[in-house]
Amino acid sequence: MSEKKSFWTTLPGILTGLAMLISAISGLLFTLHAIGVFEPVKNGERTDPVEEVKTTSREFLMAKVWQFSHGDGSVIAEEVRLRPNGRIDMGEYYHPNESRWGLEGASLVFYHESGEPSCRFTSVDIEHGKTVLSGPLLFDPGGATQHVLREKE
Repeated sequence: MSEKKSFWTTLPGILTGLAMLISAISGLLFTLHAIGVFEPVKNGERTDPVEEVKTTSREFLMAKVWQFSHGDGSVIAEEVRLRPNGRIDMGEYYHPNESRWGLEGASLVFYHESGEPSCRFTSVDIEHGKTVLSGPLLFDPGGATQHVLREKE
C-alpha cells in the first residue's frame, strides 16, 4: 500500500511555497519603502531629500518653472524662470525687487535692481514631490512679508 505524500513535499508544492515566500517578501519591502524606511543613499551616506535641495545647483533651479507668491498664497507671478545670466523671467510681472537672482551659500537670493538682496529663500520643503522655497522680504523691517517659490508641474 502506498502512503500519500504531502502536497508541500512535491515539486509543485515546493514551487508554490517559494512563490508565496517571494511574494510576501516583495510586499513587505514595497510597504517599508512606501512608508520611508529606506532613505535615499548618495555616495554611501544616507541623505534627506530636503537637504539635497538645499545644496542644489544653479542647473536644478534653472531647469524648473516656478510660481512666485506671497506667504498668504496670493500669486505674484504664475510662471517664473531663473535664467543662466542671473535674470529672472516673470512674464508680464515686473518689480525692481526681483531683478536678478543668485546663490549665497545654499540659499537662493533675489536682488533689487540696485544689487541689494531683496529676498533670501532660507526654507526648503517638499510638498507632493515638488520643491517649495520660501523666505522673508528683506526690505520689510518686521520680516512679516514672506515670498514663496513653488515648483510647477
